[in-house]
Amino acid sequence: MIETLTFLNEAQFWSIVAGISVTGCVFIWKEWQHFGTSRFWLKISLIIIALLALMLMALQPALMVNKKSKNLIIVTQNYKANQLDSLKIRHKKVKPLKYVPNSSIFEANAAIDSVFILGQGIEPYDLWQLKDKTVVYLGNYLPSGIIKYHYKSKNREGEALEFKGVYEQPKNGRHLILQGPGKRRLDSVKLKTLDKQSFQLATPLKAAGKYVYKLIEEDSNGQLIALNPIPVEVIKRDVLKIMLINEFPSFESKYLKNYLAEKGHEVLVRSKITKARYKYEYFNTKKRSIGGFTTSNLKDYDLIIIDANALKNLDKASNKALENAVSDVGLGVLIQANSSFFRASNRLARFDFKQDNKTSTALKNASKIRIEKQPYRFNNEFTLETLLQSDANHILAAYKHLGNGRVGTTVLGNTYALVLKGQTEQYAKLWTRIIEGLSKRVNPKINWVSTINLATVDFPFPFKLRTLTAKIPEVKTDQNYRIALKNTIDLPKVWQGVTYPLTSGWHTLKEKQDSSLVFNYYVQDTLAWRAKSVYDKIVENKRFYNNANPKKTPLYSLKTINPLWFFSLFLISMGLLWLLPKLT
Repeated sequence: MIETLTFLNEAQFWSIVAGISVTGCVFIWKEWQHFGTSRFWLKISLIIIALLALMLMALQPALMVNKKSKNLIIVTQNYKANQLDSLKIRHKKVKPLKYVPNSSIFEANAAIDSVFILGQGIEPYDLWQLKDKTVVYLGNYLPSGIIKYHYKSKNREGEALEFKGVYEQPKNGRHLILQGPGKRRLDSVKLKTLDKQSFQLATPLKAAGKYVYKLIEEDSNGQLIALNPIPVEVIKRDVLKIMLINEFPSFESKYLKNYLAEKGHEVLVRSKITKARYKYEYFNTKKRSIGGFTTSNLKDYDLIIIDANALKNLDKASNKALENAVSDVGLGVLIQANSSFFRASNRLARFDFKQDNKTSTALKNASKIRIEKQPYRFNNEFTLETLLQSDANHILAAYKHLGNGRVGTTVLGNTYALVLKGQTEQYAKLWTRIIEGLSKRVNPKINWVSTINLATVDFPFPFKLRTLTAKIPEVKTDQNYRIALKNTIDLPKVWQGVTYPLTSGWHTLKEKQDSSLVFNYYVQDTLAWRAKSVYDKIVENKRFYNNANPKKTPLYSLKTINPLWFFSLFLISMGLLWLLPKLT
């Protein structure tokens, strides 16, 4: 028993013992004149009992008793009844708790140590309540439906909407249909009976604006099963100023300049005829002559496309002006490579190539379309940024930073053959990625970012904005409500905010200093994309419980001995000491 005894005021043990000992010595000295008599020994015994009782009241003794762990069973949506029955058999005294979102879980269960969770799981905004608990999550089954999808919610005019997804437990005969504005059916895919099925739907985006495409799921009889929104914002394509410099005319440049002109870009083409004579062509721009490169005649351009021979033959002043325009102004440069380029060093940016003896390849996600290439491939370097990859994950087009600008090249060659084969869409997609990846960047005053593709009614929608000024931004919703912002310590120009949309549809956020740079986002209702929302909840629950750091539950608890027992003993002893002289 003594091994389970402890004192709550153990730190003051010796000071209390010293005080009681001194008091005891005073009492013994006072009664020393009756030493040897029965009265002396009786009084000394009562004094010792009273002082021990007083000492124990000061030390507050407690017993260490084995602690029984307390469990809680939380049932959430779509839980399995057989799992609940099994837990009830093992934990007969535990009463299941039905989870209610956005409410306190442990208000009446504060002493709970371990938690069993059944069903879909706890909403992400309530997971903080389980931070210090040991959790056993039993909701590891996945719902049937689209559990993953990916697409670009913001595209440029002329690009394609590519919607990729994963369907869990599909049933044979069902169809997924991409529906455009005006309820036009644009693309479809048939499902098969599998554990999982990946799918892809696509359609071109021809006009700028905000649209809501829809993904329809129908059974084999054409009956509607699900209808989910796919919001897309199409931005008007920027008109770029591009200069095309050729040492001699080529079919590659001919088709490229025609493609750029059809897209509305301002294109100036300079082709060398003889040593001192040039041929100029102008598309969507005014006539002007370009001799050598200077800072003034390069500053207005967004991209220079120059073949390797023309770059090699630039005089020292032109080469220096081109380098300064790239590093200082942010001009982009695309070098059209030839066979000697892969073996020579480049003055603008050094690329490292490896010979692979392959003269054709296929782009990633388009393995059926073969494209000519030089018998070289890029060596993957730390400073290399990829623009295009092959189906074997080899780099086909890439660039390096040079100050504020970018210098890039490609191992592809004779891409105009795609146009001759009628594969104009693939040709446009290829060159769009290269042109937009290298052209001059215009940094907006405000840059909006959100990790959530689709907001949900009554759910938090977090966002970030980066400003170029040191001023505190003021963000308002389209209902003119102001949103409180939180600044980050490490990045003083990055601000974070959260809004809670009340209605579905398109919404905007705008900043007071520049209301033209708005942030458009779409809000879905709570019934949209149900399978994916359940899947995301399950994944988030698993991640949270795996990363949680629950407090270690002690194996015992302290039970304080009631001090009234010691106080009663003290009163009895003192009462007898008071009464004893009166009886003699």
